[in-house]
Parts: sequence; C-alpha cells; structure tokens
Amino acid sequence: MHRLHNRRRLLAGVVTLPLAARRTAIPAAAASAVAIPDTRAGRQLAWTIEQLNSGGAGLKEGAVAERFSPVYLSGLPASGIIETFAILQPVMAPVTLARLEGGATDQHAYALLKTKGGFWRVRLALELDEPYRINDYFFEEVTIPEAPDRPRSWAGITSHFKTIAPRASYLAAEIVNGVPIPIAGYREDASTPIASAFKLYVLATLAAQVESGEHAWSDTVTLTDRLRSLPSGSLYYEPAGSRYPLEYIAERMIAESDNTATDHAMGVAGRDAIEADLTRFGHADPASTQPFLFTREWFAMRMRFTEEQIDAYVGASIPERRDILTQDVDPLADTLLEWEPWPGPAESDRIEWFASAADLARVIGHLQRFATTEATTPVANALGLNPGIPFDPDDWSYIGFKEGYETGLKAMTWLLQRPDGRWFTLIGIIHDKKQEIDGATLRELMTAAAKLLARHE
Repeated sequence: MHRLHNRRRLLAGVVTLPLAARRTAIPAAAASAVAIPDTRAGRQLAWTIEQLNSGGAGLKEGAVAERFSPVYLSGLPASGIIETFAILQPVMAPVTLARLEGGATDQHAYALLKTKGGFWRVRLALELDEPYRINDYFFEEVTIPEAPDRPRSWAGITSHFKTIAPRASYLAAEIVNGVPIPIAGYREDASTPIASAFKLYVLATLAAQVESGEHAWSDTVTLTDRLRSLPSGSLYYEPAGSRYPLEYIAERMIAESDNTATDHAMGVAGRDAIEADLTRFGHADPASTQPFLFTREWFAMRMRFTEEQIDAYVGASIPERRDILTQDVDPLADTLLEWEPWPGPAESDRIEWFASAADLARVIGHLQRFATTEATTPVANALGLNPGIPFDPDDWSYIGFKEGYETGLKAMTWLLQRPDGRWFTLIGIIHDKKQEIDGATLRELMTAAAKLLARHE
C-alpha cells in the first residue's frame, strides 16, 4: 500500500485502444533483437533506438519538436533532446531491445535496452489525442542483479525463509494450463496479510468482466472524491471529474499501486463481485478477507480506529462489519489527510487483506490465461510495466509483477515466462507485526529463486 508522499505526476496521457497484440511487428531495420509492435508508441520506440544508435545524426530541431508535446518541450527543448542522443550514443550504442515491459501499445512503450555498457530502461508515453506526441520520456541505467552469495538450491532458499521474519512463506511453481504446479515452497498454505498484492484479485475480476462483455477496457472511469484514497499513486492529486479509460486505471493500480485507481477499479468491478470471485480464483478461505476492503477503508481504520474499535470490528460478523464500514469507517475516510502519522505495523495482522502464497499462485494462474488472451491483453501490459526486479532477459522474456508493502509486511509476486515459452510464478511473503521487515534480504532470496526457476527442467 506504500504510504508514500510522492507528488511526481505522470505526464503520460490516457491509454487508448486497439491493443498491441493486434499489430504487426516493425521490420528489422528498427535495430531490435525483439520485435516491436507496430503501434503509435511502438514506432516512437523504434525511432528512439535508431537515434541512440546514430547519436541523433541528421536530426533537425523542427522535426524533433513535432514528436514531443509542448508540455515536455517546456522542460527539455528539442535542442536538448538532440544533445541527449549525442551524449548517450558513445555510452550505449549498439542498442537493441532486450525486453518489452508493459507492451508497446498506442499510448506507451516501456522497454529494457541492451547496450554495449549494460542495460538501460526507456519509458515513453504519448498524448491521448492527435497528434499523439510524446509527453513522457525517460532513460535510466539498470543493473541486472547478480546476488553472488545467493542460495544455490531450494533447500537453501527454505532455510533462509525459516529465519527471515516471524511469519514467512514462499512458493515457486510452473503454470500449466492455468494451474500452478508446485516446485518448491515453505509454509505456502499459511494465510498471511498480503498488503497491495490483493489488487491481483481486483485485476482478475475486471478481466473476467471484460471477457464476458460486462465491461470494456475502453470504458470511461470518472474520478470522484467518494473513491479518492491516500497515496501511493498520482491519481490522488487529480481533480474530481477527471476521466480515464478502465485500462489506464488498471495499469495505475498494478504498476504504481495507485490506491485511488484501485478504489475506482473496485467501484467498477463491485465489491460483491470481487468477493464472489475469490472462490473462483482459488482462494482457500474467502471469508478471512471479507468484507474485501477498499483502500480508503483500510487507511481509515488503521489510522483513526482505536484498539477497542478494531476489536469490535474483528469480532463482528461479516454483515456487522459491512454496517461498521458504512456507518463509521466511510465518513472517517472522507476526512483523512496525507500528512497524518502512520501507526506502523500495529494491527497489520488484523486489518488487512489475507491470502496464502498458494492462494496467490492460483489467482496468478488465472491471470496468466487472461494475459495470453487477445481480449484481455491489458492484463499482461499492466503486470509488465513494473518488473519489481530486472531479472536477466536471457532468463525471462516476460516479467509480470505486483508487490504489496506496508510497514512490517512485504509480499512479492511474479508471473514469469522463459524464452522457451514455459510459464512460472514466484511468490515470497514476510511479515512482522511489531517492527519493519528485512525487505532487502527478501529481494536477494527472490533473485536467487528466479535464477533457480530459470534453470528448472
């Protein structure tokens, strides 16, 4: 849930359709080892790679300015863009595309680039309306994690999980026909709080509703104060009445863990539908996480409820809890302020969303099917925008990721595809209700586990 004070506003506009999966690849002249979909953003990505390889040779300021929005050019003029290509060329060229992150749709193209000096990430997004100019453009150097001291066996991974936190679990599994087949794990059936990893269930319900025709990714979602929730996420700062396609809302919910986007996505899907789908998507104990909380409700109880009020909520029946949410919690949520103090890990074992690593593997199995179905391709794009850890592209051709984090709790969940076409899921969860957890060690263990999965026969 990342209670962050991040006021960086994405310049990216609203996602538009059709989907990247329906486009042909750009020819090999784009200097890419991986095919780039022939979409508006895909063509800008191909142009970017060409300029990085040539150092912007022959570029004219007028032609460059036509590709970028006035808002972007107000921060970096066309001359600065040309100069940037000239500076980066000797550092990076030759440049090829190692992996797309979040696809290359009509509106955005995030990519991992292989260069002579290592790996770089490029992020670009376009305006919603014509002439569809670039209004978000960003480069950064990326270090592929090595973890030289990592465990070299599943037994070693398990040994570390036994001591990393008071509550810890993990599961590595291959996904075959949407079903996770366990390879290794530790306490994978133990129910635990999962923080923002719960958003995987919201995404799965939305995808199912799109697949059935109940909703479309192009449906317009209008921001309302009634569903505004504290950051993380940039939509908190957007005015009521702002309008976005459902696809964009889903992407922000997953890639940025945007809580305002999440509550609006839940408003579209419906709390009742999400709760009903918990069983459909393989949750072993749906009642443990009902009512399925909106993030604004979670914030209100964790930040404003007394211990006695939490006792009363936890001890109530599910219908009684719903009444408490309506009568007591929702009015409180309207009054929350971003700068209020956070209570830390206290009550993280009682006011949360709950699932086991095995539960999460099962919903990821369903998401894998949605991610590879044309009508629900935005599932793959949303999960792919933020890879969590930039695993070696020689090991993984696709990385889908969702992290859940709050003080004392971290859940890391991946949907992974190897170059040989096989699909896997990897999940690690650690929780301490008294103090902050060792997130750095969890990342190291997950890096080691991903390397083992990449070599799994």
